Amino acid sequence: MIVRTILVCSVGLLAVIPVACIEVPLKPLDGVPDGRAEILRVSEVSSHGIEHEAATFLAAIRQPDQVVLLDFWGPHCPPCLELAPELEDVVRVFGEKVLVVKINVELPENAELTSFFEIIVIPEMRFYVRGEPAGGIRGFADKETISRKLQPLVESL
Repeated sequence: MIVRTILVCSVGLLAVIPVACIEVPLKPLDGVPDGRAEILRVSEVSSHGIEHEAATFLAAIRQPDQVVLLDFWGPHCPPCLELAPELEDVVRVFGEKVLVVKINVELPENAELTSFFEIIVIPEMRFYVRGEPAGGIRGFADKETISRKLQPLVESL
C-alpha cells in the first residue's frame, strides 16, 4: 500500500503528514469577516504574465461567474512559497474562469478570517462556486492536481 504525504506548516513548524489524515471542512460564507487579500490575474503588461492586485476579502469572493480559490498562506512557510508559482500557472490555464484570492494568515488584519475558516495548517486552498463551498486541498499540490479539482467546478458554471 502506498501512503501519499504532503508538506504543511503549522504554527511555524514544517511537517510531513499522510494525505489520508486531511479533510478540508466545507465552510459557508455566511457571516464571514473581512480582511486583506491579494488577487492573481492574467496580465498583458506584467513581465511574467500575472498581476497581483490588492483587494478586500469580501469584495474579492462574491463572484457569480467564477470559481473562487482561496489560498491561505504565510511568507515564512516553504510549502506556501512553492505553491505560489503553481497557482500562477493555474491562473494562466483557467484565465477569468478561476479567481485566485491569496490570504496571508500572518497579517493581524486576517486573524478573524483565519479563525473563521478554521485554518490549522498552511497552505490550504478552499474552492467556492457562486458563494457555496465546493471543496479544497490542504498542503502543497501541483498545478495538475489543482486543475483536476477545479475543472469540474469550472464546467458547472
